[in-house]
Amino acid sequence: MALGVKSLKSMEIMEDKEFFRIYLEALDKALANDEVNFGFNIYYSYDYIEEETVLKQIENFEEENYNRFKFFLI
Repeated sequence: MALGVKSLKSMEIMEDKEFFRIYLEALDKALANDEVNFGFNIYYSYDYIEEETVLKQIENFEEENYNRFKFFLI
């Protein structure tokens, strides 16, 4: 499994701590590979989350909790 992600059931609710653990680990990997130049192709942290179920849960978490964390986006 990519990035030490444990398998999550598709209906399982993701907790804040789990979201940030997975997302920050993927972000760290994306930033570590930042110097790799593929022209206009940019790899985001989501590109380093290989398990589709976990990626969907990350996306759902962001949609459901956007207003809670939007001050980080400013």
